[in-house]
Amino acid sequence: MNIHLPIDYKEEDIKLLESAYHDKHYNIAIVLKDAYYANELREHGTPFYFYEPCYDWDQFKACIELGASDVFISGTLGFELDKVSEVAKRNNVKIRCYANIAQAWDTRYGNGFKNFYIRPEDVDFYS
Repeated sequence: MNIHLPIDYKEEDIKLLESAYHDKHYNIAIVLKDAYYANELREHGTPFYFYEPCYDWDQFKACIELGASDVFISGTLGFELDKVSEVAKRNNVKIRCYANIAQAWDTRYGNGFKNFYIRPEDVDFYS
């Protein structure tokens, strides 16, 4: 289960979500809109990732350095999944992306369907 809302968490929200993970053993990853709570979550071993996807290697490596348990990828990283997977495995990070959705919301990488895309029938292959 993912709490997938890029909301402005309050301290008590983070404590509640951490308790759900650590005390109740819920299988969650907290989605953050920025790095404000990243250090706290990393120190407590609470899984998190950022709402905004990583479009390039600099963003990908920054998320790993911040301690994200999962990294949401898009853009050019989608065309380098072999390398992305290797770096993710070395750093014990899971890769996330949307299947069946053209990663077209970032126009820096061309027009719509030229961007990274996983066909639904290929999800098992990419997994």
